[in-house]
Amino acid sequence: MSSTREKGLIVSFGEMLIDLVPTESGVSLAESPGFLKAPGGAPANVAIAVTRLGGRSAFVGGQLRQGSEDRTRFRHVAFRRRKRVYVLPEPECRHASSARRT
Repeated sequence: MSSTREKGLIVSFGEMLIDLVPTESGVSLAESPGFLKAPGGAPANVAIAVTRLGGRSAFVGGQLRQGSEDRTRFRHVAFRRRKRVYVLPEPECRHASSARRT
């Protein structure tokens, strides 16, 4: 085996969420004076962890048409800031979190 051989790519599929992290520790969520936004969600966290461990990863997630456009933009910008993690958004998807009662 050659030492210059390229590493495989681990791809995570799923939703990227926005975690709200309290700005003050030791208080309840209701008592927190504010929150920081951080990209999260299990599949996204796996992709980030893989890159931090020296691997190559990509994240493929659905971009819902519903909801705030600002939230969608935040998710993509925040996630792209991670080193060597590629964001491959799916233009439109339907999954459990977008289900509606008819």
